[in-house]
Amino acid sequence: MPKLEATKPIHEPDASAGPPVAPPTAHLGWTTLLEAHRLLEIGDADTTWHPDGFTWRAHRLAQRFRFEGPVAIDGVPTWWVGVDTACLRGADPASDRVWAWIAAQNAGHRLGALVLEGDRVRLRARVAVREDSMSKRVRLLAAWATLSNLYAHGLAQPLEEGLAARLASPALELDVGAEPDEGDADRLRDALVRVVADGAGAAAPDRVRDLGGAVQVGLTHGGWVSSDLEAGWVRVRFAWGLRGLRETPFGGVVFREFADEPPVVELWAEGGARHPLLGAGTLVRVVVPAPAGVSPAEGLRWANRLNVAEHEARLAMSSLGAWGWRPAASGLGDAWVWGAFFPDATAYPLLPGLEVKEAVARAHWVVSGPGSGLRPGGG
Repeated sequence: MPKLEATKPIHEPDASAGPPVAPPTAHLGWTTLLEAHRLLEIGDADTTWHPDGFTWRAHRLAQRFRFEGPVAIDGVPTWWVGVDTACLRGADPASDRVWAWIAAQNAGHRLGALVLEGDRVRLRARVAVREDSMSKRVRLLAAWATLSNLYAHGLAQPLEEGLAARLASPALELDVGAEPDEGDADRLRDALVRVVADGAGAAAPDRVRDLGGAVQVGLTHGGWVSSDLEAGWVRVRFAWGLRGLRETPFGGVVFREFADEPPVVELWAEGGARHPLLGAGTLVRVVVPAPAGVSPAEGLRWANRLNVAEHEARLAMSSLGAWGWRPAASGLGDAWVWGAFFPDATAYPLLPGLEVKEAVARAHWVVSGPGSGLRPGGG
């Protein structure tokens, strides 16, 4: 089981206003982080540097970039570079409405994990980086940082329309640190244009080729594969599940193991999916059916714990999506569902196959339990 470390707060006392001190030995973590800083066109005057990254006020809202690592995975040094975007403060963690709203948001935007820690709501994204993948992964991280920024600012409208009252959190507000700047809207619009234009010259995705890679991943890991590559979808099914029943403390929360027959975990990759804001792309999902006896409130809270734990796990996978709770009322049965949407504008060849490969690692991780003692079911 990988070693997990506590997540640090977004506002830290070890900050300095000057440029970063060059590390004694240049490493991939710093290189990736500084490249993200360059791609986002962040000025040094807007940056507060830390020993492991930087914070900048992304048009009033703080974004904290951080690197972790390296850890040798299969003999390959692996780093993680992530971004936390401040969204809301004043959320009431005792309100079931807050948890339901977070789950609904994660199921809707698919652009990172919206998590609740204390009374603060943050949007997280993280990429795993190795020498041979840095140039591609850092561009994904920069794109996700911009999209996170846009999403967080977009919460101003529902707040104006009474979101605090609907979530039974009267103190709910944007987690801002400065007054609005008249140029914010234009700069954010320009940033989005850069994200979309970055992939405008790329060739149209070859769905058959890309999703064929997803099929190969499923076959390699012994899953049962069904697919229609021409129609642009792949499904891989694995006989993994959750067994047992006991409580285990982990990271300040208590995870439960449930007694049940092993359900079937499913991985889905759908090419040609459409996002309401970002157009065409690929949707990747991991579906872990919940054993009987999980209440909706427990399912929602556990989804949040999974999102927090995933961003602390030392696994060779990026975290650009979110776990959510799918209730039985959906007609498909209770389940925890991880999903991520990859716009064509930010894609590169074979990305869907790679993301499905990482989804296999994610599914293994969650049914094995993120530090909770959960174990796979039958084979």
